Amino acid sequence: AKIAGFWVPQIVLPLHAENPEKWAEVYRKFNEYPPEKFMNEVLGLPAGSGIYMISEDDLRKACQPEFLMWDHVRQTRGITELYGGIDWAATNFKSFTVMYIGGFNYTTGRFTIVYGKKYLEDINSVGMLNHMTSTLKSFGVKWVAADWGGGGFAMNPVLESYSGIPIYQVMYTAERKVIVWDTSARFYKASRTRSLLDLFKQIKKGRMHFYNWSTFSEMKSHYLAEYAETREDRSGNE
Repeated sequence: AKIAGFWVPQIVLPLHAENPEKWAEVYRKFNEYPPEKFMNEVLGLPAGSGIYMISEDDLRKACQPEFLMWDHVRQTRGITELYGGIDWAATNFKSFTVMYIGGFNYTTGRFTIVYGKKYLEDINSVGMLNHMTSTLKSFGVKWVAADWGGGGFAMNPVLESYSGIPIYQVMYTAERKVIVWDTSARFYKASRTRSLLDLFKQIKKGRMHFYNWSTFSEMKSHYLAEYAETREDRSGNE
């Protein structure tokens, strides 16, 4: 038989609202629970599949109007070294490659992204490799971190050969450790979940700067597409 189910918020139940000790317990959950867990278990809202970890407003606040791409005068910003980051497109279906360039600004105390580019070309495109190479060199990038998965395992050595810039390969996994070096495989392994959470935490706390919003906004959908989800075992461990 089909059964109708209802999500009932604890804050309207006399059991909680009329009992000071129970009400204090609700308040403790408000302060200590992850947002999606509080919404689900206390407010009765359907956040069971997760909620967005970062908002468009968070991204807008991180964008600096005066930071324009292709501005190579880094010393005025307090950035002494720049680094690259690449997420390669997959080879078995239509996707795209993204490259960022950024460095730590010792004047503002913020890690600043000064350049970003989404490539819609085929992953083996010589034109894309040439553009990446010229861009990395023009900014004086010291080294690049790029994902090993997808088409990266093949493209990283090619780009390193093209540009002459060291590339550190990273495989994103479900492991709990943030990042470890795999000696036998000769690449880093990083927790995808922890990496995302750490990045979004820095953005929310105002510790990152991006270039101006009018240009950066084309990237927003990829940040807003991520959501958090928690699961518990029978012992209550997440």
